[in-house]
Amino acid sequence: MPYVVDDLTCPTCGATERHPTRENSVLIRGLKVFDDNGTAWSQCLVCSGYYDENLIPHPDNGKGFHDEDKGWFSS
Repeated sequence: MPYVVDDLTCPTCGATERHPTRENSVLIRGLKVFDDNGTAWSQCLVCSGYYDENLIPHPDNGKGFHDEDKGWFSS
């Protein structure tokens, strides 16, 4: 059975999973990792620095801004 979550929201910044103006973009990588205890972890791309303050991706996929270790929360 697939794991289904409706409308994730970042507990830190309040971003939702879907980008408000970019149809094929997300603000949260939903359920990206499952740990050994079955906890689902998602990454907020706003909190990790992928997007700027106007929700526009930084150039080169956030290179130099996006921190892979930030923005994680359990779903």
